Amino acid sequence: MPFIIFAKPNEMKVIQQLFDAVHQTTAEERCSAKAFHDAIENGLRRKGWKVVREFRVRDRGDGVPGRIDLVVISPLRIGIELDNAITRKKSLFKLSHFDGLGIVILRKSGRIITCKRRPGRAAPLS
Repeated sequence: MPFIIFAKPNEMKVIQQLFDAVHQTTAEERCSAKAFHDAIENGLRRKGWKVVREFRVRDRGDGVPGRIDLVVISPLRIGIELDNAITRKKSLFKLSHFDGLGIVILRKSGRIITCKRRPGRAAPLS
């Protein structure tokens, strides 16, 4: 599965583990958004990561409250958006305001894309 990485060297080991969790999903799990969500969450938990599902944010980019699909709180703070085939603007907005590493995983291709945080523009998270 191809992926694009723009991360700091200390984040690469964690991203590799995330890539492994994505790579271990089955074709059947990638056919359904819910099954993919469950598979990624369970794969990360099996690695000993602490994961929060549907993490609430005050603004998803259009002034409406939203959620980040998965937030890892350990071993590193990571917001993960699970998109279908392309990266959505709302996903990028939420992750660019997230206090931690932002990652989009594209379900159809298995691509992992890091999202740069906007300095000084962090939106309060609930």
